[in-house]
Amino acid sequence: MNNLINYYINPFNKLIGEDLDMYGYWHLNFIPIYFYFEKEIPDLDNSIKRYAKKIFSNKKSKLRMKVLPEAEFDIDNRPDEELIELFLHKIDNFDDLEIEKLAVASELPAILCYSKDTICFCGNHQFLDGISMFNLMSSIMDHQYPVNISKFQYIPIISELTLIPYLSKYLKVFKQSLTYEPSWKIENSRTRSIDFQQPLNNIKTLKRAVSEKANEKVGFASCVTGLIIDGIFKSTEDIDKLTIGVLVAFKSKHRFNNYGVIVIEINKSEFNNLQELVIIVDKKIKTKKEMAVLNFITKNIYDKKLNIGTFDILMSGFPMTLNKPLTLNGVLLKKTRQFLNYHSQPVYCMFLSCTRFLNVTISIRSPNIDEKILKNHLLSTLS
Repeated sequence: MNNLINYYINPFNKLIGEDLDMYGYWHLNFIPIYFYFEKEIPDLDNSIKRYAKKIFSNKKSKLRMKVLPEAEFDIDNRPDEELIELFLHKIDNFDDLEIEKLAVASELPAILCYSKDTICFCGNHQFLDGISMFNLMSSIMDHQYPVNISKFQYIPIISELTLIPYLSKYLKVFKQSLTYEPSWKIENSRTRSIDFQQPLNNIKTLKRAVSEKANEKVGFASCVTGLIIDGIFKSTEDIDKLTIGVLVAFKSKHRFNNYGVIVIEINKSEFNNLQELVIIVDKKIKTKKEMAVLNFITKNIYDKKLNIGTFDILMSGFPMTLNKPLTLNGVLLKKTRQFLNYHSQPVYCMFLSCTRFLNVTISIRSPNIDEKILKNHLLSTLS
């Protein structure tokens, strides 16, 4: 009963589920997301200030959240002007670690750094998952596109009964093949990052080809996931199997971090080419969709961790827009980049797409992977 009360009401503002897992790591949980534009943005200062005033005028904004002792949270009721001053930073040089230091010093859930043609939104995972980070950031753009995600509706007992037939299918402890080191818990350790961009038409061409071959619609995310898996296999030696976690976002107002995970395994011997791989990935994800719901309920309602073991790659991403180019004061977005220094998987892959391109950031903590081979393969495969 307490679990249901805390899920629907949470009268004491406790951090629960995935939110509780983030507690205690405030200084390690900031993720900078960069937006690079094609040229200098006119009237940017005024646009940025209007944007900040609008956000902080909402007295329940996620950017007003603050962590309290004993894993609780509350609303920061300081004057808008004081919070805006901590939030906005006009800078000349964009350095990932320096921006993280600014974010930590602000004690806010996020800060916004900007120059003449670049904006960086640096948010803390304690209160902002990937979807909410982008939705907050996108409100500054000329055309807003709130990311469309499934609304999660939990029905006590009914939801659990619906998942019972799938328990035996998902109660498996997975094991990673890639070596994970150095640990994110080692002070001053650094992840290695790869950033690459593909024209969106290249991914769409792959999607059409595999959909025709499979005689069914294949998901965009499956195409990106297959591309990354293929690249990891090509850039490693003596790795015959990879375990992949695919994050699935849910819409729920009861938690800050709303997602589950689908875990699949891919053997190198299962496919002969990229198209075959993408079809296999798509089918495995579709047959395990209940796993994300099970994971979400177990963690965010019952506050229990479903032991699914460890995996090699964690995939996370979404479309920033579907039908209109992303612009700010008429200037077109050129590319995006993310930086994630602290992750507990050998590979963490984040991707964002718009009407013209797909941008991918791959964060690596594994000595098994040759980054040069990986990047060259990812850039050349669809060319």
